[in-house]
This record gives sequence, structure tokens and C-alpha cells, in this order.
Amino acid sequence: MSSRCFPACCYSAPVCAADDNRRWLMAVKAYLGTTGILFALIGLAHLLRLFVEGHPLSDPGFLVENLALLLVCGGFAAWAGWLLMRSRARPPEG
Repeated sequence: MSSRCFPACCYSAPVCAADDNRRWLMAVKAYLGTTGILFALIGLAHLLRLFVEGHPLSDPGFLVENLALLLVCGGFAAWAGWLLMRSRARPPEG
């Protein structure tokens, strides 16, 4: 995006395209952080459920279901963390 500022009809100060880009990036980072933490907590809950319930070996469906959910949630949490780390390594635009 260009770093030109242009007057806005509804704002008292000029609006910069670079400022809008930074706000959008901060919102995306907040979203990634929030969803990454939520998926990590859900994965942790399924991992704890495997040990607390005490009957995973007698019910193979229970074991498969919880391991699959743990892998999916862990994958999403790792992906969100990777995207956040990748966005921090880039130099700021604008």
C-alpha cells in the first residue's frame, strides 16, 4: 500500500493508508493469538481427558477421538504460533 495520506470526510485528521494497514495487521495478530491460545487450551483439555477418565484403553473409539482432536487442535495452535512468529520476523511495511 502507498504511504500517502488523504483527507477523510468524516475525520478531523487525515487518514493514512499505512495507518490502516498497521491497524489491520494488529487486528489479524490479535485474532491469531486468541485462536492459537484457544486451540491450545482445547487440545490440553483433550490430553487431560485421556488421563483423567481412566478408561481409554478399554474403549478404542474414545482413544482415537481424543487423540485426533488433540492433533487437530495442536496443529491449529502451532500454525497460529508459526504465523505470528513469521509476522514478527518481517520488517514493518510503510
